Amino acid sequence: MSKEKTEVFSTFDPIYQTWNILDMNNRCLFYGTIDALEEWLDKNKDKYHEQVH
Repeated sequence: MSKEKTEVFSTFDPIYQTWNILDMNNRCLFYGTIDALEEWLDKNKDKYHEQVH
């Protein structure tokens, strides 16, 4: 049985100088540095799939 992953996307916030991961409802799931963002995506790859624009 295949488990569906939640689609997310990353964006940069120039005001706070953070990278953010948002779901398709624009709910922020993570914010921080680019290194921390990549680590978060790697840790959560079973639940989330990054949508590429």
